Amino acid sequence: MSDQKITHSVAQSNDQPEASSTGNGIFHNLEAVKLPANYEQAASVNKLQTVRVTRPEKSWWFQIHPDEDHQLDALLYKDKSAIGGTEYFVLPGAFHLFEGRGRPVRLLTGVTAQPQPPIVFLWPLSWSKHGAAEREDSWGESARAAAELAKEGWVQMASSMPLSAYETFLPAQPTATQPQWPKESLSELLEIGFKGRIIADESHPIVQQLSGVNL
Repeated sequence: MSDQKITHSVAQSNDQPEASSTGNGIFHNLEAVKLPANYEQAASVNKLQTVRVTRPEKSWWFQIHPDEDHQLDALLYKDKSAIGGTEYFVLPGAFHLFEGRGRPVRLLTGVTAQPQPPIVFLWPLSWSKHGAAEREDSWGESARAAAELAKEGWVQMASSMPLSAYETFLPAQPTATQPQWPKESLSELLEIGFKGRIIADESHPIVQQLSGVNL
């Protein structure tokens, strides 16, 4: 008896599609919930949330964007109290606070070949205030040489203590893999990469720490 009641109740529910299609429920507008033809492309769109500020890791195959509008000369300060250090972007109004402490660099936009999606990073390549190489040592020279090669194709870079320089490696065979450059502008990449790490004036905690405030 109870089985007949359940069956009858379901039948009544199935016989009344108009109630759900004409009401105010989530399915009242079927066009709004229909799977689009380009759903795979739409699902793959993802807003860039992480931009690393770092020298390329030795396991990375990477390229550097060749256009000048994807690089910027800047002053950074590296807080070494954290493991690996944390890079801060120093604005012009705070330059005088970092005499002898800040590091002039040229920030280069880079991407890796793997993983997917690729790692987007800003490489702070040491540079002088006048646009010349900061130090004409083997480490600096080899890093700049690797960066130039990476503007033309995939490279890998690793430090060599016996050589006191970085070694640059090219793929063993030609590859057709193209770099997936971020759609974001350099301004947007900087906003993401240095979020919460921009020093504008003496009120910043890093400046107060360096000057001995609140000891």
